[in-house]
Amino acid sequence: MKLLITKILRFSLCLLLAGLMQATPLLQGASEEAAEPQYPADALRHLSTANVYDVVTGPVGRHYSLSHGLKTYSELIHKYADPAGMDWSLLAAVIFQESQFNELAESNRSAKGLMQLRDVVAEQYDMLDADLFDPETNVALGTRLFRDLMRGFEKEGLDSVNVVRFALASYNSGGGTLAKKRQEALESGLDPNDWNCVAEVYSRTSTITPAYVEAVEETVAAYREAGK
Repeated sequence: MKLLITKILRFSLCLLLAGLMQATPLLQGASEEAAEPQYPADALRHLSTANVYDVVTGPVGRHYSLSHGLKTYSELIHKYADPAGMDWSLLAAVIFQESQFNELAESNRSAKGLMQLRDVVAEQYDMLDADLFDPETNVALGTRLFRDLMRGFEKEGLDSVNVVRFALASYNSGGGTLAKKRQEALESGLDPNDWNCVAEVYSRTSTITPAYVEAVEETVAAYREAGK
């Protein structure tokens, strides 16, 4: 009888250990998901220097950074946005979202400067020796890149609102990722030309890109309101 009880206890212990081993990865996954920022606008999740910005932008934080950065770089922004036919407030909002107007910002993926451009972008535009930390070089190149993204979606026949939103999504997550999400939307019976539908697909795995688009739009609205 004692032997039978001992065997039963050992078997139960084995089942318990096996269950814990299977549950551990799930618990870790849940923890990682919970830790993901839901609104990376001010946290600048992709920047390795993110923790510096609260100090740099001063005690009033985002509001100070919005106005101070625009005052510093307004002339440069208009210089490249206006000839490109691009809304200056949109370009300013992208710059704020990417670096909070820190021209020396560098991400942990080697994205540099005001618009967080990588060397591969400079290579794409035959600017191999470009100093991406130079504000004028960075904004000139970033404006070209963003305008080209917009033109691509314009050629698809998207309306003006979705052109901007898809360009922002592509700028944030990459064109390849955006193309995959649009295909997933189509396969799910959703409209691949409607950002709200594609954002729903993004949100199945991460809220980063939808939050990025939303944050830029909010900043655009703030700049327009301030400009009245």
